[in-house]
Amino acid sequence: MIFNNLFVVEKTDRLDYTLIKLLNINRSLSKKLIESNAVKVNNVLQNKPGKKIFKGDYIEVNLDMISKLSNNKLNYIKPIKIDFDVIFENDDIIVINKPINIPVHPSYKQNITLINGVVYYLKNINKNYHFVAPVNRLDKLTSGIVIFSKTYKAHKIISNLFKNRKVKKTYLAVVNGKYLGPNIITSYIYKKPYHFRYDSTTSALPNTKFAQTNVQNLIYLEKNNLSVLKIYPVTGRTHQIRVHLSSVGYPILGDTLYGGIPYKRLMLHSWAVEFEYYIDSVNSVYDKNLTKINLQTSVKEFLSYLDNIQISNVINQLSV
Repeated sequence: MIFNNLFVVEKTDRLDYTLIKLLNINRSLSKKLIESNAVKVNNVLQNKPGKKIFKGDYIEVNLDMISKLSNNKLNYIKPIKIDFDVIFENDDIIVINKPINIPVHPSYKQNITLINGVVYYLKNINKNYHFVAPVNRLDKLTSGIVIFSKTYKAHKIISNLFKNRKVKKTYLAVVNGKYLGPNIITSYIYKKPYHFRYDSTTSALPNTKFAQTNVQNLIYLEKNNLSVLKIYPVTGRTHQIRVHLSSVGYPILGDTLYGGIPYKRLMLHSWAVEFEYYIDSVNSVYDKNLTKINLQTSVKEFLSYLDNIQISNVINQLSV
């Protein structure tokens, strides 16, 4: 068994409680991890969750066992063949260009989801995968980039990059009229009680979260009276882009929930993502390998929903 991470204890506590805080896992998984001989303290295997450990002790963990022991096993997710484009894949992650009208993960109303398709894809490539989880999410009606982690370790690292705003995300949106709104939209977003909608306010009130969206007017399509916008969400709140554009008088085309006119689809697409991450070497906690991710999806399908436009003109603007 390879122990592939090392932690220094900062506070005297029980071993299981310490692992919960260090690894952001629940108590049940912490207990299973210890009882499976996947944890060492000061180079000695431990199998008692209640063992007292002290500040300055060293904990080594076999993180691969988390994937095998967690409830997020591929065996718990029904594999379903779904057509999607894989735009990038390595040992840590798989990046999907999500089609519209499919949710990312199951809910009480949705049984066929993107994660079912990813499980089907992974099982047909390698039977030994034990873990898959979405790192980011998109609305059911939004297309574009969704990142899935293949290991618990990658999931924790890349999720923290999103949480700490270390990931540059670029969306494309289409709105009616010539966009004359602000280049930076800030507000506090909250969910309306008993409703699917979110709303925003300029004040930091209880249950609100700060949100910032940067907007670039990419091109105005005069014949259609439409503007194609490049959107850079600094934060990642639910429905953030939809709420912000609606709040400044430019609801997204097809976004009837937030005041947009009905259309063939919601004209919002997650186009590009850029970040860097380290995965620790199994040989040394100090030896790190940098992976640079800079990905873009094709936009032809997204733009094909617009009538009578020169798609090449829009694509040329994207590279400016």
